[in-house]
Amino acid sequence: MTTSSADELLGVFGPVEGETEAQASMRIMGMLAVTLEGHREAVQRAADSDPHAGKIYAPIQPIVLPTIGALATGTVAGVTTFASAELWGPKTGFAWAIQRFAAFGLASQGLSQEFTIPATTSPTTFQTLLTMSGLVPGEEYDVTVTTTTAGTTGTPEVNNFRLNTTGGTGVIVPSLPGASVTTSLTYVAGASGNLLITTGGSTPTTGAIYSGTVSISATPDLINIYRGQPAPQNFLNNLTSSSPEWRPGHTSVILQPGDFLTAQGTGLVGSPIAINFDAVIMPLWQLSDFIS
Repeated sequence: MTTSSADELLGVFGPVEGETEAQASMRIMGMLAVTLEGHREAVQRAADSDPHAGKIYAPIQPIVLPTIGALATGTVAGVTTFASAELWGPKTGFAWAIQRFAAFGLASQGLSQEFTIPATTSPTTFQTLLTMSGLVPGEEYDVTVTTTTAGTTGTPEVNNFRLNTTGGTGVIVPSLPGASVTTSLTYVAGASGNLLITTGGSTPTTGAIYSGTVSISATPDLINIYRGQPAPQNFLNNLTSSSPEWRPGHTSVILQPGDFLTAQGTGLVGSPIAINFDAVIMPLWQLSDFIS
């Protein structure tokens, strides 16, 4: 208590006869302590009788995820890229009960296309057999490839197809001599919006005929919600363009001081993408009653 505030209080209450100023200050501070404790008890009684007393239902500041779109510096074509952000819990003395998650701006790429790998006789190594263009740069695609080799075939035709974005090594697409093989995988379109099917690094057998089919469909924007670090054991739920809202339940997601959530998006192309949170905000001492 400062001298000025003590003087003001003494001016209101005044010292008792025979009481020193220091004694009067101590007495007044005691009166204030009793008053504050009485107020706290009154609030506690109100909370006991009214479960909503002292609690506020309010939105939390939304977080915005950086979108990937065109491949950013440092990202690698063909490798799934993540964007993530953290929501830290309340300050000391408070608790949040998250009641609603809502994502805005998630894209749903409805693309689904079929392509034919034209028959090519005696191709060279890493020769482009098919170019699939017009895709969204940085978008992850589900790709199903059926490779076929015919004619004069041999050992070089074993696993001698590639899926890539630049005509490089890419990833191996299984194949067998004189047979058809179907494989499903995911891949990210390059900065040019292309996916390529090429031969591999083995020189194809002279007289071998390479052909096949490709089916691609885009993976929609996806945001996973984690309690703490983004790890499988911390997973809570996910948000998509078709299911952009999640209401976890009254007491399922509680954040105390020091707790945090992580929102992690995969292959995001929507812009901007924001996640809103609605929460019941309460003093920490009310939490046990709230969850009981």
